[in-house]
Amino acid sequence: MAGEVDVANSALIKLGSRQRITSLTQTNSVMAALCNEQFAKIRDELLEMAHWKFALRWVSLTRTANTPPAEYDYEYTRPNDIIRIVKVSDNDAGVGTVPYRMMADTIISDSNTLYLLYVRKETDPNIWSALFREAFAWKLAYDLAMAVTDATNTRAAMEKDVVRAVARAKASDAMQNFPETMPHGSWITSRQRDADQWWDDRG
Repeated sequence: MAGEVDVANSALIKLGSRQRITSLTQTNSVMAALCNEQFAKIRDELLEMAHWKFALRWVSLTRTANTPPAEYDYEYTRPNDIIRIVKVSDNDAGVGTVPYRMMADTIISDSNTLYLLYVRKETDPNIWSALFREAFAWKLAYDLAMAVTDATNTRAAMEKDVVRAVARAKASDAMQNFPETMPHGSWITSRQRDADQWWDDRG
């Protein structure tokens, strides 16, 4: 089991600190206070960087009684844990996409039914992938470097480690999905059919 404290202590190890924390809200601990201050910010920042599979969620949106003043005809309540929209569809098969606009706390569209695939604010480190936790620890260490080590060269040296860790996590995550098939009638499907016909005609 991996908790927030484990991730934070992993960051401290990467900084070369011998101190460990027992809680992000641990009293009389400067390290805990620093980790706690940056933890949520870094989590949301990393979650927004990719379509992490462990944080994906499909939902059917609830339409409000309001009519948008311009652009679209319908308004929907936006999930309060949304980090990043991946796809908006008008059917429960999730096929195709529809035009929409994300507002402050709503989503508007001309479709009278909306299904949303989005990256949610996943706060449980046990749900994160192992490589995401590692990337998180490197990013936390990088952000705390100046405050903990008081050395600019330490932070500069860690930048490549952060970039490498995030890239590894994103690459591994991208390989987890079965390739998405194109919806019937799409432009790409049509072009592929034309190419196949051309090849057959050559024979």
